[in-house]
Amino acid sequence: MNESFYQDHSFRNLAFPEKELIGKEFENCTFVQCDFSNADFSKSELVDCVFENCNLSMAKVVGTSLKNVAFKHCKLVGVEFMDASDFLFTVSFDQCLLDFAGFSDKKMPGTVFNKCKMEQTDFTNASLAQAVFKNCDLLNAVFENTDLGKADFRSSFNYVIDPEMNNIRKAKFSMDGVEGLLRKYELEIE
Repeated sequence: MNESFYQDHSFRNLAFPEKELIGKEFENCTFVQCDFSNADFSKSELVDCVFENCNLSMAKVVGTSLKNVAFKHCKLVGVEFMDASDFLFTVSFDQCLLDFAGFSDKKMPGTVFNKCKMEQTDFTNASLAQAVFKNCDLLNAVFENTDLGKADFRSSFNYVIDPEMNNIRKAKFSMDGVEGLLRKYELEIE
């Protein structure tokens, strides 16, 4: 990538060297089946972009602007989204692998996570009011001092959320998920 600004481009089946993406701007671009594992997007700007079937595991996003970026069928293991720029941070995830990802301190109201696997994903101090977790596996995900007001967990599973340590006011849960809210009390629910 020799240019610093790309608009309305479609990138397919490419592998990107680790440092090649620093300080680049992408607007209304689509990335399909690209390998961004260990790539460094630091100080880059992505606006209205879509990633489909891409590997972004361990990608660096320090100071990266993610404005209306959709990830579909992507592998995002270990991505520290908390390092991304907070300004207009808007993302969505559809059928993604987000194990060990970090969203600490991010403001993400209304974010949609659809059919995602999120083992040990960190949401400490995040603002996820009205977020939707649809059919997500949240095994060992960390919710601590997290704003989950009006969030929807009705179809998700394997979560453990302490109501005393998080705002869950008017959040939606299924009866099957109630155990995840009461686990610390060591109750026997039958």
